[in-house]
Amino acid sequence: MDYYWWIVGGIGLLAGIRLISFGSKVKKLLLSRVEKKPLRRVEPEEVPGYLNEIFKGYEEDLRELGFEFSHCSWHEECIYFYHPSVAWFKGYYHAEEECYAFLSVPSFSLRQNPCQCSFESYFSDGSQLLTLDQGRSLEIIGELPQTIVQDVLGRDLRGQFSQHRMKLSELRRDKEPLALGPDEAIRFSTEKNFEYIEGLYKQGVVQKAGEDKYKFTVKSAIHFMREAEKKLRKKQAEKKRHSGDNQVNRIEVPLEAEVEFFDYFIKMNKPQQSGALGKLMILGVSLLLFMVSFRMRFSADMILVLVVVLFIHELGHYLGMYLFGYKDLRIVFLPFLGAATIGKAKDVSTIKKLLVYVLGPAPGIVIGTVIIFLYTVTEQEWMLRFGAFCLILNYLNLLPFAPLDGGRIFELILFVRYPRLKILFYIFSMGVLLLGGVLLKEPILIFISLFLLAGTQAVHVENKARSELKKRLAGVEGPVDEEEIKPMIFDMFKEASFVKLPFNRKCQIAKNILDSGIEQTPGAGMMAICFLMYFGVLILPVFIIIPLIVTRLFLNPG
Repeated sequence: MDYYWWIVGGIGLLAGIRLISFGSKVKKLLLSRVEKKPLRRVEPEEVPGYLNEIFKGYEEDLRELGFEFSHCSWHEECIYFYHPSVAWFKGYYHAEEECYAFLSVPSFSLRQNPCQCSFESYFSDGSQLLTLDQGRSLEIIGELPQTIVQDVLGRDLRGQFSQHRMKLSELRRDKEPLALGPDEAIRFSTEKNFEYIEGLYKQGVVQKAGEDKYKFTVKSAIHFMREAEKKLRKKQAEKKRHSGDNQVNRIEVPLEAEVEFFDYFIKMNKPQQSGALGKLMILGVSLLLFMVSFRMRFSADMILVLVVVLFIHELGHYLGMYLFGYKDLRIVFLPFLGAATIGKAKDVSTIKKLLVYVLGPAPGIVIGTVIIFLYTVTEQEWMLRFGAFCLILNYLNLLPFAPLDGGRIFELILFVRYPRLKILFYIFSMGVLLLGGVLLKEPILIFISLFLLAGTQAVHVENKARSELKKRLAGVEGPVDEEEIKPMIFDMFKEASFVKLPFNRKCQIAKNILDSGIEQTPGAGMMAICFLMYFGVLILPVFIIIPLIVTRLFLNPG
């Protein structure tokens, strides 16, 4: 039976994680909007200067290939989540081959090579040839109308153009290329974008969501997200296959570009505010999944007690967060694991964070102590079971191991002052949980330890970034606001120890730092107060039991 639980629990947990991850992606697509957005021609002076630095190397190669500068354009992406990203294009024309090359830098990502190049040729029958780079064809939802799409990986600009020219030569046998001027090319591309969106609507992929606006249906969102995962695996396999002969050079991205794209990253990842009904639905669904996940191991009575104890614990956290100004609060149950209270706040003081942490276990310890005392009077079995559960779970939660509240308290008190201890603490916590899981035959503890192991490197990198930023801020006189900190963070990321991080990972670290604020190192007095509060919660039963015993003796002196 134990082995059965291990297998079922492991499969269930992995399936749950997979389902939650997939569901969040589908939700994001359902919240996305599809909108008809025309391309607009702009003057070269309007293009941000830092983009010219990114384009520079490509422009030299294009001129050597026979291209001449044609025009610049600006476009908001037609499929977007929350906020449309903006792309600037610099167009170059090859008169002999009758084709355009467009350079752009998308606002949603900075890859190893942030500059994208596409070669485009237009034909009299309304069709076009499009040769992309970096596996971007796999990111297209659905089919582009009357468009022959090619993609190259592991090729430099010359290799990409060579492939485009070969296909163009083949198509010339049956099609007549069009030599379009800048305005005509912009109009042609705009019409193709509109045709693409209208095609999605006619196929039932999207439905109306306003004038010239559309949204994905549930069926199409699930379908395209599954297709996107398949395409991503294919793209990764292609990149791996071409990794040995990849001739694309790394481009030094200007600091201004990274900060601007980070701002867009924040907009893209800004959580949707849930109303009361939405939060109740999340709580209800997560509670149901939680109860099902433990039904194979515990009786219905034990699960009910567990749910009540956890809910009281999380209500304590919720109350603390509410009092200290946390936003978008919600309680969720985690199948196979427990429960969590989620909320966001900036610049919360150390003492307030500590109170939020201790307000979780403290109510459960108080209630558990009182219930057990009442059991000695009434001898009701349910009181003993409920009170014991309250004390056991909340005292376990105060153990100084990540990711328990006790671990968070020690992290708050010690690791801001001694940051190198944080990794040792994570490794120690992982070892204790792993050993406990093996000895007690509890797969949940083993799973948690493996999660800690997977996150150790990320914790180390983020901790290093925080320490380095604090050193830089120490040399700055006067207060520094968030807008001044952003370029400092991304300038720091250009150092050797951070430069190889993916841009999205850099953005996540920067977001975590800005969300939590630059924590001040607690002084000796603050550390003493924090430790007293922690140990005060540990000995709460003493302060409760003594008055109760005295009261009982006073009321019943015989």
